[in-house]
Amino acid sequence: MEYIGIDLGGTNLKGVAIDRKGDILYKKNIQSRTEEGPEVVIRNIIELIQNITRTVKGDNKNIAIGIAAAGVVVIENGICK
Repeated sequence: MEYIGIDLGGTNLKGVAIDRKGDILYKKNIQSRTEEGPEVVIRNIIELIQNITRTVKGDNKNIAIGIAAAGVVVIENGICK
């Protein structure tokens, strides 16, 4: 596995693992539970990434992770509008 992509949505978190050729190795969707606050969403993102790395066999030493979020991300406030 080379890359993990996370799509942060208001309802769901979608995760995917792909190799260097762009082939999908694994994908999983879970509820983001945004109504429970940012700490819960962050915990869910971490758990999704851990699930992907445990499930996909191979060398997990050189992984790049990208996270996409719709809307404007305000880094200073730690929020996504």
